[in-house]
Amino acid sequence: MRAGADRLTARVVQVFGAAQAHHGYLFANARGTRMKLIVHDGFGVWCARRRLNQGRFIWPSAGAPLQPRLSKSAMAELAGQMLDRFAAMEALLEARDTQAAAQAQLIKFKDAQLERITLELARLNAWKFGARAERMNAEQRQMFEEPWPRTRPAWRPGCKP
Repeated sequence: MRAGADRLTARVVQVFGAAQAHHGYLFANARGTRMKLIVHDGFGVWCARRRLNQGRFIWPSAGAPLQPRLSKSAMAELAGQMLDRFAAMEALLEARDTQAAAQAQLIKFKDAQLERITLELARLNAWKFGARAERMNAEQRQMFEEPWPRTRPAWRPGCKP
């Protein structure tokens, strides 16, 4: 019983071919004092373990017919509770889907605002720093027209400055 969730899942895949979503797989030691349950919930695997300090888990023999331990009314009540819980979970998932859709719409709106602001900023920059700002004044033009001083040696490949 030292196997973790990954090794137990590998064993399930080896025996059954795949770990089915929303199915549980029960493992027990030979003495019947420990068991592990793994449940694949569609996204990952949950692993629960139980160890008895006294007594043993009682397993039906291979050929014995299964006898339910709950009365029919108790089983019907349990099924009703499970259905109620499923309905509540479905409502919760529906509310989360609605919330996710609203957040996606908000993200689209914010992206559109960012795009509009970026374009407006680019337009203002072009207007403020357009071709006029790139013109050289007389002093800058004179610096480019002056010849290089002859005291400086010409650059050649392989020369270090």
